[in-house]
Amino acid sequence: MNNVLVNIVGDQPISCILFTVNTFTVKIDHYIFVTTELMERKHKTQCIIDALGLPEGVYSRIEIPHDDPYQIARILSDSGLLQRASHCLVNITSGTKVMAAAIYAFFTQLSFSSRSEVFYKPINDNQFHKIFPFQQENKNEISFRISLKMYLTSYGVSMLQLTNARSLVRTEAYTQQFYADFLSFEKAQHTHFIKQMGEIRRMYNNNRHRLSFIFMMDDAMQAAFQTIPYQPLQEGQLTLREMQYLIGGWLEEWAFAQIKRALELPEGAIACQVKIGRINALGEEVPNECDVLFMYNNTLYLVECKTGFGEVKRPFFEEAIYKLAVLRKEMGMRVEAVLLMLSSLSEKERKRQPYLNRASLHRIKLYDRAAIREEWPQWLQELRRD
Repeated sequence: MNNVLVNIVGDQPISCILFTVNTFTVKIDHYIFVTTELMERKHKTQCIIDALGLPEGVYSRIEIPHDDPYQIARILSDSGLLQRASHCLVNITSGTKVMAAAIYAFFTQLSFSSRSEVFYKPINDNQFHKIFPFQQENKNEISFRISLKMYLTSYGVSMLQLTNARSLVRTEAYTQQFYADFLSFEKAQHTHFIKQMGEIRRMYNNNRHRLSFIFMMDDAMQAAFQTIPYQPLQEGQLTLREMQYLIGGWLEEWAFAQIKRALELPEGAIACQVKIGRINALGEEVPNECDVLFMYNNTLYLVECKTGFGEVKRPFFEEAIYKLAVLRKEMGMRVEAVLLMLSSLSEKERKRQPYLNRASLHRIKLYDRAAIREEWPQWLQELRRD
């Protein structure tokens, strides 16, 4: 065996992914995952292997304790895989501090030091730092960009359903005009339209799990649609997907198109209306829904979209914040969250501030009806420059 690449497996798999796909000056002959009993119970190693698409025979696992440096050194010493390696590239970013320290000590000891290179990646840095042997030019830039599917797979999350650029309900230009019309509405002048939207929402929720459903519009609803304006794909009727579009899916499609164009994202880096599934401790798949997910510079972004008129209602706001906070916790340390709301937080600054403070507490960027016009495009531009 010649060149071996070694990763410590922990709860955060992205550094393992990036280290494995990184372009080194040597060809890797075998991949070793140093793991623990807990990580194996949580299927962390297998999720990394699945995300990378590694075939059988090119990788091995070495299981060590997470808190005993003497046992760690003994197990590594007894590993024939390491003893036969002529060159070892080692990533100590993940795992516990005891594991990282023990593995660093093992590969920098006299018998291994001449054939080992040890690397570490800071959380918010897109580089691997070579910490042994130390040299002045010790940073290895990461050029690889993780796809959305690869990222989610590494966390044991599957995409059960999604919408991409080829499967939007309406064209980007159509949705852009719908967005402009919606922002021009005044609640007091469109009470009939709001009532009809409530009826569509009720019908959609009652029939959303059916394979197909056609909603026939009455004269009152068709008259309300002339004020939007919205032209159904088939005159006088709405499909389930159109109903979803009208009650809020259009804002998700609008945000999807805005982000994709502003950041010039490839197809595999962004999706909207994503249904995801994750296996819980009981082995059951727990479903969830994300309005927009995208990857940018190897960071996952979650975008929650909420339509509405007038001032936002507190329970409505709290529900959206809670959902984003939970999803962030499940999907890694380097996750950014954004909440787009077409309701207004408040016209008075003292009433707006508690909402902004609550979002900031959870590291969620918040854009309401006033902020979405200017601050949201500015944020996308700033993100592009970073």
